[in-house]
Amino acid sequence: MSIELTSVAAAEVLNVMESQELDADKTYLRVVIRSGGCSGMNYGLAFDEKYDKTVDAIYPQNGVNVITAKKFAQFLDGSSINFLDNAMGRGFLVENPVFPANAGCAGCHH
Repeated sequence: MSIELTSVAAAEVLNVMESQELDADKTYLRVVIRSGGCSGMNYGLAFDEKYDKTVDAIYPQNGVNVITAKKFAQFLDGSSINFLDNAMGRGFLVENPVFPANAGCAGCHH
């Protein structure tokens, strides 16, 4: 199982950590899944100083320790986190090939 943090996203994470004076060796980038209902899965990213190997999975990527709860890991396998800075805006994008955007429940009508 794996989650990829692109080099562009990792550089942005490290820049934010530095600006917030966070120690990259003791700070993790946590990926969470929130129920999105009919719109599919919603993802959240946050800094966390707590990593528990009994409940969390860890993916060291480009100088950043990406973590997620093991219960989410199976749903995030093969996902990539990128950082976009273009005319549409700036922000992190989680791309999940297992659960693509707008892949909500079968009974929903879009």
